[in-house]
Amino acid sequence: MMNETKRNGRDIVAVSRLKKIYRMGPEDVVVLENVNLRVAEGTTVLVLGESGSGKSTLLNLIGGLDSPTDGVIEVSGNRISTVAERHLSGYRNAIIGFIFQFHYLLKDFTALENVMIPALIAGRAAAVARREAAALIAEVGLAHRSDHSPAELSGGERQRAAVARALINSPELILADEPTGNLDERNASVVLALLFDLVRKMKKTMIMVTHDRSVSRKADRSYVLEHGALRDL
Repeated sequence: MMNETKRNGRDIVAVSRLKKIYRMGPEDVVVLENVNLRVAEGTTVLVLGESGSGKSTLLNLIGGLDSPTDGVIEVSGNRISTVAERHLSGYRNAIIGFIFQFHYLLKDFTALENVMIPALIAGRAAAVARREAAALIAEVGLAHRSDHSPAELSGGERQRAAVARALINSPELILADEPTGNLDERNASVVLALLFDLVRKMKKTMIMVTHDRSVSRKADRSYVLEHGALRDL
């Protein structure tokens, strides 16, 4: 039976019989084995697991950054394994908002400009992208720091800018991979609260992977990934 979130609407994510095997020299390493998951629109899902359990691999597969060995992944009606490589970047930019453990802000651009970049790639006019980015920068509490480079921001501020960047194209699905893993406890708490508040305010769907079980209190549904399979927390 598939793991399911509570139903608020259509399923944004439908994963069935997912398997991922990596070839390591002469051996096959099974990372994911028969993973099944449904995530309904507007819900937040947490996937817990130890380092090396396959959490990031699962997100990368859903986000089209990697290909499954077997199984089906559908996101917003798109069967990811059948999307042509030349169209995957467009899929990721339009439908997925990524937040990683490292912020990946471009060092030669300001916080505001970093947030604008996905909107510009999507084809929006510079003035429109700037206006939308400024609104999101304000939402994450960085209006007074918008013209600062990443080197001039604290770790927590960089990650807040990364959250704004992930939301600029109003994606249907947020994929967050240990988004506070590089932060101290105080900044981690601030960024997590902000992220969950914004996702719910904007009525987005989010899958977050982490090793921190305390985050489960914030999510609608939590799972544990171990031995390549998902189980309810």
